[in-house]
Amino acid sequence: MLGILLVKHAFWVTLLYFVTQIVYAFDSSPSVFYPLPTESQGRVFAAKQLSLATNGGLWINDVHGNVHFFDGQSVIPKWGSALPYPTKKLVVQNDSFWTYDANLVYRSASYHQREVVFALPAGSEITQIGSVDDYIWVTDAANFYSYRISDGHFETYSLMELYRYNQPVGRATNDALRVKERWILATNGGVFVSQEQGFRHVARSKGNQINKLYYSENRRELIVGSREGAVVYSLTNTSKPKFTVAVPNVTSMSETAHAYWLGTENGLYVYSFITGKIKKYSGDRDAGFALNGRRIHSVINDNRGGMWIATNKGIHYFSLFGDKFERFSYR
Repeated sequence: MLGILLVKHAFWVTLLYFVTQIVYAFDSSPSVFYPLPTESQGRVFAAKQLSLATNGGLWINDVHGNVHFFDGQSVIPKWGSALPYPTKKLVVQNDSFWTYDANLVYRSASYHQREVVFALPAGSEITQIGSVDDYIWVTDAANFYSYRISDGHFETYSLMELYRYNQPVGRATNDALRVKERWILATNGGVFVSQEQGFRHVARSKGNQINKLYYSENRRELIVGSREGAVVYSLTNTSKPKFTVAVPNVTSMSETAHAYWLGTENGLYVYSFITGKIKKYSGDRDAGFALNGRRIHSVINDNRGGMWIATNKGIHYFSLFGDKFERFSYR
C-alpha cells in the first residue's frame, strides 16, 4: 500500500543525497515577461488562487478575497467581486464556488447567493477547505470530511493521529490528495495516508512541514512539496524516491508534457523530464517586463498551450509554443 511503502525510505535524507546527482539549477533570463493587459491601466491583481473556467477563461481569487473573471481580453467585474458575499477561503470546481462558515459548506455560481450543500455536526468549526477532482474536502479540529459532488457520498476520517506528530499550534492540514482510493494529507507534521476511518503517519516524514501535494496521471508520479524541496515517487515503485528537486518552500505545482512547474516563495522553477535540469524564473536578470514578484501563489496549465502564473505582484501567461511570457491583446 502507498502509506506502507512510503515509510520504508528516509524521506528527507534521500532528498539531500540525490539532489546534487540528478538535478542542476540555473537562473534563466528570457527577454520579456508580459502581465495581464489591465496592468497597463494600473489594475494589478495579486492573486492567491487561479482556476480554469470550463468554457475557457480564468477565475482569479485575489488576496483581498475578491473573485474576477478574465476572458482573454478583459477582467470583470472592473471593481468589487463576482461573488455577492464576503469570503476568506474558497475553492472553484466546474465554475461553482465552494465556501464555508462555521460548520456549513456552501456552493454558488458567480453573481448568485450561496446555498448550503452539507453541514458538519453541530458545534464543529471548519478550518480548511479544498477540492480534488469530484471531491470537496474540509477539516475541523477532530476530523477530515470528503464529499463527492456527483452523488453526495459523504465520508468522515478521524484526525486524532495528527495530534501525536503535530504541535498544538501546527496541526494544519495544508493540502489533500486522493490517489488510488486513499487520501493523502500534507500537514505541518509530515505526510498522512488514510486507512479505514483514520490516518496513518508516514514515519520518515516526521517533523517536516509539507506544503503541497501533486499527482501526475500521465506519469503516475506523486510529488511531495515542502520547505526543503520536492520529492517525486513513482507509484509503480514507491520504496524509494524516483528523483528529487531542490527547490525551497514549494507553494504550487503543475505540469506540461515535458516538465514539472514548481512555484516557490523564491521564484518559479521548471524541471525538464528530458534533461533532468531546472530553469529558474525569478525576474532578477530580466530587462523590461519581468516575472514580477518572487512568491508564486498559483501555477496552472490551461491545456491550450499555455501556463498561468500568479505571484504576489501580478499574473502572467507563458506560451508553451513560443517558450516565452506573452501579453494578451487588449481591445
